[in-house]
Amino acid sequence: MTLPRVNRDQPDPDQTAHLSRWLREWELLQALAPDTPPRASHTPLALAGAADPNPVQAGDIRLLHPAIEPNGVRYVAVLCQQRGGDFLVAPFGLLSEPATQDEVTTGRTTPALRVLCAWNRFEMCRDDLQRSWLADRLNDEECHTLLTPMVTATATGAATWPADRTGPPLRHPLDPRWGYLEMESEFRQRACRPTRHGVVYDIGAGELRKAAETRTPYGTPADEDEDGDEDRSTPHA
Repeated sequence: MTLPRVNRDQPDPDQTAHLSRWLREWELLQALAPDTPPRASHTPLALAGAADPNPVQAGDIRLLHPAIEPNGVRYVAVLCQQRGGDFLVAPFGLLSEPATQDEVTTGRTTPALRVLCAWNRFEMCRDDLQRSWLADRLNDEECHTLLTPMVTATATGAATWPADRTGPPLRHPLDPRWGYLEMESEFRQRACRPTRHGVVYDIGAGELRKAAETRTPYGTPADEDEDGDEDRSTPHA
């Protein structure tokens, strides 16, 4: 019996090289990451610093305030304003190589601005963006090549860029890039949550009652009752 011939796609050499470079960066990022990331601040954002005087607009590249993302320096590109007044943004990646076909190289040389993560776009409120710092603006060519496909993808569900500007396809379930995508998804959840204003309860400096304690203060001898009298159930010698 002759088995049918199995056709296997040969890996693209360029994609293989891209993935190898990405994996080296990812391993280095993990090695340098702190064991315990800093906790998010519970200080209201409005008290954490003055607003940037430059009004938010499409094409902005903004450095997020630490109260929004306390775990590192992150930049976002402002794509467009939504009907409700919030803005659609896309974050720049932590690595200089695109991880998937939904990440695109920008052509910039600044390490923190080399890759735009289109798949991870989300909405941010105007106040949060206004209290982030305007670092730069996308030029007309960048707006056309980077933002237009993403704005279109919001309606159609797919964005396309030249293959040489994106990462390799993600197919295997054990690919380490799944861990990277999960990490970046957690960043998105921190950045787009509706409020970061922590609620602080003032419980005062007075003595607190212990759980399930009676009126008898701690330290009262066992042979005294709650009124401070000795237990008369046992006769004295």
